[in-house]
Amino acid sequence: MDEVLCSKCGQGAQFKCERCLEPYCSSQCQVNDWQDHKSKCYKFPNLVPINMLKSVSSNLNLDKGLTSQRRSFGSTHNLNESRRSSTPINGNKAKPKKLLNDDDFNMVPKATAAASAVSVVKPINERPFTWRVAFPPSEGFFDAMVQFKEEVECAKRIVWVTDIKYDSSLRKLLAELNRTINQKCPCSPDDIYEGALVAAPLDQMLYRAEILENSPEVQKATVRLIDYGNEVRVPYTQLFAPIPIMCNLNAYAFRICLPNDYGPLEIESIVTIRIVGEKQPDNYYNVECKLKSVPLHLPIELLNKEPILKVVKCFTDGRHALLRLCNGGGVDDQEFDNVLNSPQSISFEFESLPKVGAFVAARTQNSWKRARLLGFYEKQHQYLVYTIDEGVISMSPQIKRVPETFVTQPIRVFAISTNSPDCMLSEAMLMAAKGLTLQLLPATSSTISTDSKTQLPCGLFDEQRKIMDVVIASVFTGSLSELGLKLWHERIPEGSSVIVSHVLTYKEIYIASQLSSEYPKILTSEYAKCAPFATNEPIDKNDVVIYCQNEGQLTTQCYRGQIICSEGGNEFKVIDVDSGLEQMVSRRYLRKPTLLVCSLPVRCYRVVLMFLESIPTPIANNKALEALETCMQNAVEFDVTYSDNNINTVDLLFRTKEKQSLCKKLLPMVFEPATKQTQIAPISTLSEHISYPLSPPNTPLACQPPATFPLQNISVKMPEVLSSNAVAKTNEVFTIDDLDVIPIVCGDNVPLYVLDPTTILNLESPYITAADYNNKEFLAKMEQHLKNVADYCKSDKAPKNGYAPKKMEICLSVFAEDGEWYRAMCIDHKPNDVYVVMFLDYGNISKVNKKDIMPMTSDLMFPSNANMVYIDGITSKEQGVAFIKNIQKNPIIHAKVSKLEDADAYMARICT
Repeated sequence: MDEVLCSKCGQGAQFKCERCLEPYCSSQCQVNDWQDHKSKCYKFPNLVPINMLKSVSSNLNLDKGLTSQRRSFGSTHNLNESRRSSTPINGNKAKPKKLLNDDDFNMVPKATAAASAVSVVKPINERPFTWRVAFPPSEGFFDAMVQFKEEVECAKRIVWVTDIKYDSSLRKLLAELNRTINQKCPCSPDDIYEGALVAAPLDQMLYRAEILENSPEVQKATVRLIDYGNEVRVPYTQLFAPIPIMCNLNAYAFRICLPNDYGPLEIESIVTIRIVGEKQPDNYYNVECKLKSVPLHLPIELLNKEPILKVVKCFTDGRHALLRLCNGGGVDDQEFDNVLNSPQSISFEFESLPKVGAFVAARTQNSWKRARLLGFYEKQHQYLVYTIDEGVISMSPQIKRVPETFVTQPIRVFAISTNSPDCMLSEAMLMAAKGLTLQLLPATSSTISTDSKTQLPCGLFDEQRKIMDVVIASVFTGSLSELGLKLWHERIPEGSSVIVSHVLTYKEIYIASQLSSEYPKILTSEYAKCAPFATNEPIDKNDVVIYCQNEGQLTTQCYRGQIICSEGGNEFKVIDVDSGLEQMVSRRYLRKPTLLVCSLPVRCYRVVLMFLESIPTPIANNKALEALETCMQNAVEFDVTYSDNNINTVDLLFRTKEKQSLCKKLLPMVFEPATKQTQIAPISTLSEHISYPLSPPNTPLACQPPATFPLQNISVKMPEVLSSNAVAKTNEVFTIDDLDVIPIVCGDNVPLYVLDPTTILNLESPYITAADYNNKEFLAKMEQHLKNVADYCKSDKAPKNGYAPKKMEICLSVFAEDGEWYRAMCIDHKPNDVYVVMFLDYGNISKVNKKDIMPMTSDLMFPSNANMVYIDGITSKEQGVAFIKNIQKNPIIHAKVSKLEDADAYMARICT
């Protein structure tokens, strides 16, 4: 055999790419060739020694006796009807099943229609033999996907599996196979024989298959899908000649024998196995299985030590609460975070996301946490998760597999409940406890889990004083049905930004947190997954539903509600839980919610306005009512503050420097008639369309880089009806939407002036902050603009007492390294009056103290030329450091620049 040469340096090759068989002499050559190699290979793979494949191939027995033996392993009547049925496809409708982004995966030219028949070489000369042998199983325990279950005469449980690490590679092969093979040119009957490799159809897909039995008299053949295990009976007209990549890759599926006591299996379920011994004469491996799941139990022996507990949440029914073990047991947060941030952590592929309800590792605002997946918001690639060790439901931008070492550690949060009508669980009562503990009664079991039918009785104590008797009801894993609840209500924290979502009277309103402003978009994207109610299916009081406005039209908006009552027939009174609006909705518009819809935290509450709760007025249509309606229609933002005596009584403060009270301004208006007729919206009826008040503008759920995620305008001005003679001018709050950004002109050899290169070291998405150097006129103006900023901040006009900006608010801040003032945007608030800001005109991120921040003035809202530019080609930290050193010598680079779709950012490839 001729020596195989390295694709990069031309020396003798000792390795081949695991996925596309590109030959290399070393891993260094593979790294150096990656820019060209990646256009043919989906993902940076491992290297496999060539001699490993040769030694396996050279020992093959290819006689027909082996074929007949393999044929006895499965039954042609036991095809995988649940995922891959035996129905042959129509030749002109085959398309990939799990197609990835494979536009750049083009390994062989597509067959032309001019070829009338393709010959299949006889087995005696057939080369290579690689496809006849499966990839060798991994050592130790590994995850495998069940592809096919056999029906055999004996009691053995024989299944075909594939190693999960080859999942992406297998999909790439299927995509290439279905794209390249010309289905108008089947194999000639003379070239179809037992032991030949062909492409065969199943469920409108083509797969690699080996012919097990040939029946020329009926022009049909029995084939085995070598990457799945299925046996299929296929007509000659639907068998196609193999392309080179089919011959060059090992088979992916292999047979294993599972223990008889292993639980029920589903196709494409994941099993954790370890090969035991050698391959058996019947061509299968015996395996040892390992059950991997997050332990849904609490160590009762730990609770017997009466550890200090922390109140996580009290539910609105007053019967249930979540408590958390403050110390002892569970996952080490720092160690868990370090492992998930390391290169060894395993991310989920976008096409193989875990199902809803799976346990994952989720990236939260502060660190990685073990979590349960409650839903996926596809448009923003956000995951709704419940962190099982924190007891919090939130959105996460990224999920990964839980490392094996952390899977079996117990969780920290559990639920307690009380059935006593005289004792209710309230957050105020539990938070007032100085040392909250539980004292358990003698129990025969050492643990309690979600599967346990026993509820452990115990006493809830504040130090030595008993508060009440409770039971440990459940460890709670995020599904509200475990506690018999419908919705997750989340209290709006003191000082949070809110809007008036619905007006009941001049002193009673609904307020909604700005964190729920994205809910309409999430609900609209989830609506198609929600099934309608059957004709005779009951809809009971307090059931959660989802319904849509203007369904079928270009602009639709969906809402979730809770059934108040039935008005007879098919009409139901429903309250929108995210605004407080009550409506009559016809049954045909109601749908059953998904887990995501039910789990989204409700951040809308009915409150009484401070100072007005006991004020009567003879004027029903007064100016106070008119002002509240104006605030609702204009979606004016307020900071909420609670009464010390009653959590349901609030005051709303304008987001100005003076923090003026809305309630105090409304007080004299209660006794003045409105200037125009203002009516409270009656309960509307959804017949064909719903009529809603003006929806509030959208604001971000979390801080994001300004150049990538545009934010909605949240400039706050006091409504004219509330201003003193419409003269008093209030300070404005500026956001990124109020700032114009000078774009970069795309093209080849574009000169870029690098403002901040340090973020290039973020290897997951290396980017820089840069400006278009062709726009030299604005660069010259920029120097004067920045001088104006510094002059203003040092002048007597500027406030000197510090400033506390809101998240995403544009402000003025001191850069610690040079002590100068610059424009910045607040992206986070830390304890002790420390703020994390991004300097808008350079891209630097820094922590600053409140005293070093000033509010922005409109005179300094000049355009910025700082743009986020992703750099293609930076794949290692060494390359990033070298790039930064070059920038320090010369801040101007030349690159081919293109605009990224759906993002205010650019992609640049540096010209060499």
